[in-house]
Amino acid sequence: MMRAADQEPFADPIFHLQYRDLVSDPVGAVEKLYRHFGLALEEKAVAAMAKTVETNPNGGYGSTPYRLDDYDIDPGTVYERFGSYMTRFGTPPEPDRTARKPSLLPPIGKLSTQTGV
Repeated sequence: MMRAADQEPFADPIFHLQYRDLVSDPVGAVEKLYRHFGLALEEKAVAAMAKTVETNPNGGYGSTPYRLDDYDIDPGTVYERFGSYMTRFGTPPEPDRTARKPSLLPPIGKLSTQTGV
C-alpha cells in the first residue's frame, strides 16, 4: 500500500491516526481529525464524548494489555517485516522483553503473495 501511495498518491486529504493516540486521548484524536478536514466539532459533542470516555474507559472493555511475546512473536521479526511502515508512521517497536523465541510468523521468504505482506 505504501508503494502504491508513493507511485500514485491518494487523493488529499488523508488523516493518519495512531492507535496509541486514539486510546490515550480519544476526544483529542477526534478533535484533530475534525480540524484536519476543516470541520467544526460542537462543544456539545466534545462534552458527550468526554463523558462517555470517562464513564467507559477503553470503550468499556477495560485494560487490554498485550505483548508480542505472549503470542510467541519475536519483536525483531516484526520490525524486520514492518520496519519501513513503522518508521514511516512513527510506530515504535515493542521492546524485546524475553530471550529470543522462535516466531510464529513464517520466515520472510515464505510469505504468501496473496496476503500482500
